[in-house]
Amino acid sequence: MKKIVILLFSVLLFGFKNPNNDAPIIIHFEQILNEYRHSNGLNPIVIDGSIKKFADHRSKSLVTDYSHNGFNENIHSYISDFTYGGENIIKINIPKKDGIGNWFSDVKEIEEILNKMSMETSTEYDIVKYCFLKWKHSESHNELLLDEKTKRFYLSYQKTESHYYFSFIALDYD
Repeated sequence: MKKIVILLFSVLLFGFKNPNNDAPIIIHFEQILNEYRHSNGLNPIVIDGSIKKFADHRSKSLVTDYSHNGFNENIHSYISDFTYGGENIIKINIPKKDGIGNWFSDVKEIEEILNKMSMETSTEYDIVKYCFLKWKHSESHNELLLDEKTKRFYLSYQKTESHYYFSFIALDYD
C-alpha cells in the first residue's frame, strides 16, 4: 500500500509539471533504487522536484563536458538548503554495445538490454535499468545509491543522436 501511495503521489506531483513527461521513467528508477535500498536495510529515497532544474542543467552540460566539472561549482546557485549531496553520471552509447565486463552479477540482464539497444527495440525503461545496474556494480557509484544520508533525488537525462547522458543527484536536507 505504501508503494502505491508514493507512486501515485509522484505521478500527481511530476506528471503535470514536466513538459517532457519523464515522470514515468523517473518513477521507474525510484522503484528500482528503493527495492535495492530496501534489500540492503535502508530507508527509501524520494523524488524531489526542487532538484529538477539543477539535474536538468547537469545532464545538458554532460553533452559538451562529460565530467563531474560543474557539480560543486553550480549546485548552490540552484539549491541552497541541502546539507549533503552527490552525483552519479553515465554516458550510454546508442545503439552499439559499450563493452561490459564479466564482473557484473547481472550480466545476463545487462546483455539483454544491450541487445535491445543494438536492435533499436529498447525503451527508456530498459535504458534506466541499464543505467542503474552500471552504477550498482561500480563501487563509487554504488556508494551514492546506498548512502543512508541521502533522502531525496532527481534523475535527469539528455538524449542525442548517439548517446544518453544521465545525471543522478542525491541530497539531504536539514
